[in-house]
Amino acid sequence: GLMGRKVGDVVEVQTPGGLLSLEILEISF
Repeated sequence: GLMGRKVGDVVEVQTPGGLLSLEILEISF
């Protein structure tokens, strides 16, 4: 999961199709 992330954080994830920006809507571990 996304350790240390909290609600409202925006995470950029590298994917085969490009860079994906995700806003964390709930706490993930």
